[in-house]
Amino acid sequence: MVTLVYPKELSLLRTIQRLVKVRIERHPIPSLADVVDRRMEIRRQRLLEALGTENLTPYRNLIQELSEEYDPTDVAAALKLLAKDHVTAAENLRSPRGERFGDTGAEQGMVRFFMNIGRNQGVIPADIVRGVAEQARIPGGVIGSIDIYGNFTFLEVPEEVAHQVSAAMQKAVIKG
Repeated sequence: MVTLVYPKELSLLRTIQRLVKVRIERHPIPSLADVVDRRMEIRRQRLLEALGTENLTPYRNLIQELSEEYDPTDVAAALKLLAKDHVTAAENLRSPRGERFGDTGAEQGMVRFFMNIGRNQGVIPADIVRGVAEQARIPGGVIGSIDIYGNFTFLEVPEEVAHQVSAAMQKAVIKG
C-alpha cells in the first residue's frame, strides 16, 4: 500500500503509526522510468515462470509455422499484444504474483486501509460501507472492522478484494 503525505501531515502520520503500532517506511516517489522498468521486470519474471513450468508444445508448433513467414521476435510481440487485449479489468487490479500488502496491522486474511475522512466530517460506519462497496463493487458484508477517528478512518477488507478496493478508492469521494 502506498500513502502519500504532505510535509504538513507528518505529525498526523506519526500519530497513526503510534495508534496502529506499525512503522510506515519512507520511500521516494519512483520516476516514470522506474515504474516502466519494474513492470518490465515483472513481465520478464512471469515469462520465465511460464517457460519453466508450462507445456509449450501446442504453442511451439504455431510459432514455428508463423516463423517461416515472419520474424520470430515479431510473432512473440504480436502474441503479447493479443494477450494484453484479453486481460479483463479485474485482472488489471491484481498485483503481480506473490506481491502482498504486507502487515498492515489487520487481522489474519484482512488488509487495513487508512482513509482521510473521519468523525469531524460527519461520517458514520454506514457511510464508509456504502461508499467502499459502491466504488469498489464489492458486497458491503465483506467489509471488516471500521475504526472512525476525528479526521481519519481505518477500514479492513479481505485480502482477495484489497487491490480492487485500493484501485477504486484512489479518487473516490464519500459523503461529499
